Amino acid sequence: MMLHKTIARKVVSWFTLSNILPLGVVLIAFWWAWSTVDVIQRNFQYQQQVDQLQQQVAVLRLQDKTEQYMIDYYRTGEYDQLQARTYLNLAAPGEKELILSSSPAGSQYAPFVASVQPTSGSNASRARSNFQQWVYFLFSRHHA
Repeated sequence: MMLHKTIARKVVSWFTLSNILPLGVVLIAFWWAWSTVDVIQRNFQYQQQVDQLQQQVAVLRLQDKTEQYMIDYYRTGEYDQLQARTYLNLAAPGEKELILSSSPAGSQYAPFVASVQPTSGSNASRARSNFQQWVYFLFSRHHA
């Protein structure tokens, strides 16, 4: 029983104003620091969300502009002409067709071999040599 009384006296002697006040100040400082770190962490997470949403908005605006440019392009005459050339095999009057053909297997000039044919389908240009066809294509006044 005596032991309990001595322990109780020591505990009571610790709970003085000079001991409790610094402990309270330390606890308040710790709570304030913890709340500050928590607020900073939440603000960082919110800023990340805002940045991510701003990036998504920028991407959507770019997609919108691209689609608007495509709509404007589809309304032009150039697009109509390209589609007529591609799918209907139509050509402008006096226009000549450049047909790339394959060359012998060992030729080092394979990608450059070509023939020029009028769109009317005449076989006159096929009788010319490759060099003559290029000269005709490059220097002819008909295709300018």
